Amino acid sequence: MLWAQSSKCENVGARRAWEARTNPVYADATDLGRTLSGRGFVVECIRDSKEWHMFTDQKGAAWFKTNQGIFEVWFFPSAEDVDGLQLPTGEQRLVGGPSQFYIRKGNMVFHVMGNKQLALNIQSASLQP
Repeated sequence: MLWAQSSKCENVGARRAWEARTNPVYADATDLGRTLSGRGFVVECIRDSKEWHMFTDQKGAAWFKTNQGIFEVWFFPSAEDVDGLQLPTGEQRLVGGPSQFYIRKGNMVFHVMGNKQLALNIQSASLQP
């Protein structure tokens, strides 16, 4: 599964779609990519996410591939919108599926699947620009 996801970086159509800048969180995701790079993450690519419409108040989402792993980031207009979400805390495991982590950071939620160390690294990182 992770190999198929990581091929998104090489996928010409996915790259062109991202570079078209039509994603409503393109600027937010690009800024986050720069911030992550300054915190020890090597951002290999950012692409559109299929998780862009998980919540009514969600601004959008982006898919990130870094040297530490792959994750999705959901963006919201404000931190208050994130505070109002009812998301599980800690490690969640679906029957027959990978563990999942939801990390709240300001107006963002990081969704990490199957990589506890990545989730811990994101949790401990100061991601304010």
